Amino acid sequence: MAERAIMDRLDHPGVVRLCFTFQDESSLYMATEVCACGELYEQIARRGASGLPPAAARHYAAQVVAILEYLEAEGVCHRDLKPENLLLTEAGHLKLLDFGSAKDLRAAAGAALEGEGASGAGGGTEAGGRGAGARRRSTKGGRQSTFVGTADYVSPEMLRGTSRPGVGMDLWALGCLVYQMFVGRPPFRAASEYLTFERITALEFEIPDGFPLDAAALVRDLLVLEPSERLGCRAGAPGGGDGGAAARGGFSELKANAFFEGVEWERLWQVEAPPFLPPAEAPEDSVPFMIGGIPISGGGASSKEPGRVRDLDLSGTSPLDAPSPLLDAAGAAGPLGALQLEGGGIQGGGSGQGLWGPLLDEGEGVVHSGVVRKHRGFLSKPERALALTSRHRCLYAEPGTMKLKGVIALRGVQWSVEDAGSTTFLLTVPGRTYKFEAKQEQEQRQWLKALKETKRATHVWT
Repeated sequence: MAERAIMDRLDHPGVVRLCFTFQDESSLYMATEVCACGELYEQIARRGASGLPPAAARHYAAQVVAILEYLEAEGVCHRDLKPENLLLTEAGHLKLLDFGSAKDLRAAAGAALEGEGASGAGGGTEAGGRGAGARRRSTKGGRQSTFVGTADYVSPEMLRGTSRPGVGMDLWALGCLVYQMFVGRPPFRAASEYLTFERITALEFEIPDGFPLDAAALVRDLLVLEPSERLGCRAGAPGGGDGGAAARGGFSELKANAFFEGVEWERLWQVEAPPFLPPAEAPEDSVPFMIGGIPISGGGASSKEPGRVRDLDLSGTSPLDAPSPLLDAAGAAGPLGALQLEGGGIQGGGSGQGLWGPLLDEGEGVVHSGVVRKHRGFLSKPERALALTSRHRCLYAEPGTMKLKGVIALRGVQWSVEDAGSTTFLLTVPGRTYKFEAKQEQEQRQWLKALKETKRATHVWT
């Protein structure tokens, strides 16, 4: 509900617009405008270590700065800024989405004041223990903020719990994003989340050769351990100094950075955006999102004015959770495509093998399979039956009909698999990154294990 309340009041060209919401007995669904050209992450991943062209990186970074400046004015800290949460419009401009981890700083400040007032009025231990401010002071050295976000972009103060949520956390993530746009990976990435956190708190990262000097200076000014010393958070000089941007501090100083020279801040969403790689998705997988036969993936479902979000009550039914015959088969006969390893070979077994049989080549078996969601932007996450085969291929098909929707070849090419969250994983092949979401964390771990074992067998490493 907090995410809906935040999105309901935001009105900015760089923030995905909430069109309407509806609910059933167990869930609240939010329908937003469509950004059909994919995630900024895909633009970075498809270019690899060469990174984005400098003009594109400057344009995208400037738009993120403008978005963060607006959010600060609205009292919102996003706390999960990353390229996967930045979508491209057809015009090539960025829009920020996913406010599930966002903090409404105005609401938090009001709750803290109420808690302190209750403590003062009641004078008792029970009343004093209810407010947010009281909770922060309840134990010596206790956390001042809840841990949220994504490992590669989380700020050191978030890890240590030493600072209340604020724009500094998002500016740290901006520094990681600028670095990634030029290098192709986040600056602190390591073999595990624990090692990533160790590198963040030690400020352990390297600027590679060929990194633009003005971008490197910006990254170093943003990736500062102390939030108050971070570019965009620094206070202005006492008395205003000479009136320059550095004297004013805050976003004025950030926007005046040499990296942003020539940026037309007042026309960021009107100027022509830099060229971008079009989505590589097959047309057959890009049908509009439907509810009761009505397409809702267009942007004209509601007014653009904040606070005028339409609500539909679909209690008792959920159009998003239609039963899957493939899942039914799995429940009746065990894991899909269960393996029987005999004499070092692969022999398909279970109902999953029978369902996949017509799509397999002669002598090909199923190594691992299941039902996942295949991400396409924010709204479109169609359910897909996914199978990893003994011929080092991934097949994905419509559950139930088993109509083949695509084939991902893994033999003879450079490819990688990456943990992207508790239930999601990324499969990257030349020119394309696929994002899949398992239903449970255990299923995601099984997919990662199976794919990494296949990776070792292919002997082509990135």
